[in-house]
Amino acid sequence: MEQILIEYKNEGYLDTKIFDGDELLHLTTPCRFRVTEDIVSDLKKNYKVDEEIGGVLWAKPTTKNGEIIYIIDKVSYIRNAIEDNRRNDNRNKSNAYLPDSKQLNQTLNNLFLQGYLPVKFHTHPVKGTNFLHNLTYTNLMTETSEQDKRESSHHLVIGSKKLLMPRGLIVGNDISSSDIFIGVYNGFIAPTEFENSKKKIQQENFNKTADLVSTINFRDGQKVGLAIGAALLLFVIVKYPKHSLPVIIGLGAILPILMTNTRNLENPNYFNKLSLGSADIFIPKS
Repeated sequence: MEQILIEYKNEGYLDTKIFDGDELLHLTTPCRFRVTEDIVSDLKKNYKVDEEIGGVLWAKPTTKNGEIIYIIDKVSYIRNAIEDNRRNDNRNKSNAYLPDSKQLNQTLNNLFLQGYLPVKFHTHPVKGTNFLHNLTYTNLMTETSEQDKRESSHHLVIGSKKLLMPRGLIVGNDISSSDIFIGVYNGFIAPTEFENSKKKIQQENFNKTADLVSTINFRDGQKVGLAIGAALLLFVIVKYPKHSLPVIIGLGAILPILMTNTRNLENPNYFNKLSLGSADIFIPKS
């Protein structure tokens, strides 16, 4: 298994960095993760809205037109062992993931022997107590926890080599089951959180929408209709604030979710959010 790391280092897929006095291997950037359509579909099918699951994404290093692409065409689900022993910290399958160590080690052995690199992943459930809670919770769960951030700096020991790979975060959508969020973090190549990446994509989507709207020429009749519609909406809000407030809050909650869709973006950085097809995740040079 150590030999495959040496070969990938010689081929330019892995680089080295000194961290706390240790030489760690990590992925070379810039690069791209390509999660195949079959794996995207499989992740959606196995996702649970009320329970954390996890496992390993199998990433095969390839080069196409001079670009390093890690093709993820296999996935292994590892049993969540968080409840195997009695706990006093309120951690359970609904809010934490701990992979079964025996199953994980066997999976990693098979993975390296077949020339793949591992991206350990887990999910965040999005089951809320009501509709509005679901809207805000879905966006909140696409962020890494403090535990996630700490674990993203834990390296693998393969023979005499130490390998630090990025982690994966998978989040579904309890409102619209068609969407799934797939992100990678740390491993020396990505941030430990997605907040700035989401803001960047939201800004790109806003600019695209603004550019599209600016090219529309409304006729006089359409302008009058829009003005009447806006006036009616304002009247309803003022007249019935008790009933209109939940709608306004709901729209405010769902807007960030809609604006982080990566469907029309060529190179979404660090995560992809889509409903079907393959998912490309671009990692800039670090």
